[in-house]
Amino acid sequence: GFLGSCKFLYLATSETNCPSVRPVGFTAFFDNKLAVATSSKKGMSAQMKANPEVELSATAADVSAFARYRGRAKLCTDAEVVAKFVAAFPHFKEMYGDTLELFLVEPEQAGIFPMKKGESPKTKNF
Repeated sequence: GFLGSCKFLYLATSETNCPSVRPVGFTAFFDNKLAVATSSKKGMSAQMKANPEVELSATAADVSAFARYRGRAKLCTDAEVVAKFVAAFPHFKEMYGDTLELFLVEPEQAGIFPMKKGESPKTKNF
């Protein structure tokens, strides 16, 4: 899909009512939700726990459009789901070890927005 073809995605969280945006090198759709893996030692983890409202944005490689995906990040505590994720993407366990945390983003709105004048965006509310 669109997000999978983008080299980088940018994840927006907030910390004490200030936006915090960072590049995220990899995300995947897992268990019908957007999965974001991180370390429990990172600020991103603490921010999503304190305020689960997040948004991801990405631009197509040819710069023809950008995508926005907004939702609520929820820490996945289901050991079976985390084990399936690690089996599918073992490099996350190698990277983060025992500090690995998996957040699943429940979608609220997603859209693809063309950069060309006259083209209409395609959005979906969940």
